[in-house]
Amino acid sequence: MNINNTVLQLLNGELQLSDLDTLSPSYLKVIGRQFALRYKFYEDKDSQEAEALLAILIGIRKSVKAKLGRVDSVMLRYEKERTES
Repeated sequence: MNINNTVLQLLNGELQLSDLDTLSPSYLKVIGRQFALRYKFYEDKDSQEAEALLAILIGIRKSVKAKLGRVDSVMLRYEKERTES
């Protein structure tokens, strides 16, 4: 798979996160970095587009950590703070 095509397909809704389950963690990390950069430089973090980017980024991060068999304490803390707010 081409990284740029994968990112664009995720953005356009042509691919879902569940379609990426067969990919290697290193490939998922590269895709996640692309979404992290897009989110970082997005001006309006409260917009629906930014929230969609963040949701995809979180999904990719969870998938990578699950494949590596690691507990993501930062993500657990983030989800806990988000539910308390």
